[in-house]
Amino acid sequence: MFEGLPLKATAKAQEVKHGSKLALALTLVLSFTTMAPTQVQAKNTTGPAVKTSVPKPSLPKPSVPKPVGKRTDAEWLKTYNGKATNELLYDKRFVGLLKSIAPDVKDMVEKGSSLVDSAYDRLGGPAEAVEVKNNRFVLARAEMAHFERAKAFVFYDLKEKRGILAIVDGEEWPTLFTVGKQYSEQTQFPTEFTKALKDWLQSEKVIVTARVFVGAKGKIEKTEIGKLEALNQVIETNPGAYELYEKRADYLVENGKGKDAVSDYTKVIENCAPSDKLPLGRALAARGNLELQENNLEAALHDFTQAIEINPCTYESASYLAKRAEVYERLNKQDEALKDLQKSIDTNKAYPGYLRRAEYYQRQGKDLEALNDLEKELKKCSQYLRTRVLHTRADIHYRQKDYEKALEACNQALKEDNEAVDVLCMRAQVYTAINKPELAALDRKRVKTLDPDHELPPLR
Repeated sequence: MFEGLPLKATAKAQEVKHGSKLALALTLVLSFTTMAPTQVQAKNTTGPAVKTSVPKPSLPKPSVPKPVGKRTDAEWLKTYNGKATNELLYDKRFVGLLKSIAPDVKDMVEKGSSLVDSAYDRLGGPAEAVEVKNNRFVLARAEMAHFERAKAFVFYDLKEKRGILAIVDGEEWPTLFTVGKQYSEQTQFPTEFTKALKDWLQSEKVIVTARVFVGAKGKIEKTEIGKLEALNQVIETNPGAYELYEKRADYLVENGKGKDAVSDYTKVIENCAPSDKLPLGRALAARGNLELQENNLEAALHDFTQAIEINPCTYESASYLAKRAEVYERLNKQDEALKDLQKSIDTNKAYPGYLRRAEYYQRQGKDLEALNDLEKELKKCSQYLRTRVLHTRADIHYRQKDYEKALEACNQALKEDNEAVDVLCMRAQVYTAINKPELAALDRKRVKTLDPDHELPPLR
């Protein structure tokens, strides 16, 4: 009666052999729920055969990766709590997580790279520890190896199963990209992300001059921020960071606001540690240069002297010696000026000390000495300086009314840089002196083509 039944099922059936037909059928249903056959026919001696249906087994569905852009369960991130961010790069699930956050957009941060590529590259360098806050929010931050200005920050909400990338492009005046294709508006960002991002940017001293939001369905919003405004914002949150004052001071000088920069260079000097010799020397020399422009000669002399003492035997020190020589020249201490110019030549051979001394001799009317130093500079200077050296030589020959040599020097300089507007102006003067006004007019016309704002000197 039980032939053909599996051993496990037979034993179960024998236990109820003397029971009713109903009990036997019910027992068989329960016993065969995991068996492959869909029907079992049980024989009995008191009535017709009873056919019993056995349901197909209920197997778990295989896991299928969720489509990019959908919310992704990432509880596994918790296992990285306290570990270095760049350890995530060795987890195969991490790239999938980044793809679930960032739209498939290329050429936005770097040419040829997707947003995921840009974030991934930045997360491989010096890293902070991964943080899991409130058992819900995961924060991972790092900067690109050997390029600390390029940074990335990953924020993931384990409960909401969606995240945001923040990418700093690494330019001198950086752009911040906030990326989250599961967010249609920046106002939807959780407050925890907004605060964490602000704290991160503040600690990294990032001067954000533009913000780009890349959201759902390829939405892109860009906001520009003025450089000075951006500098002011980051200095407000990092009042002791000397490098930020130096950057703001340099920006002010470049934009013709040297007087406003003096206080910032003073802040650099006050905030530098004694071991910060290079930035301290730069700030002293920069402030000294501004004082020289204002004819505050004693103050300039003091600052250049300190800068020289801080940086002995360096390229910077050679330049500071040449600037102090200029102060001595203005104070009519010509012997001291020449001593500093010689020290500048001796301190660092790469510095254009002969050119600086030639310019000094030129101002003093000592043309022969100036031409000798220019010849020495031409033998050692880099290519980018040759145009300036040759222009100085042309100017001396022009003042000596040696127009042939002046023209030769101008032509040599223009071979080095055919767009040197100062040299073109000089050659126009030479052409005028040798009665070639048509050639002079051509040079002056080219100057205006190259630089419409350049003020042409009057023809002599």
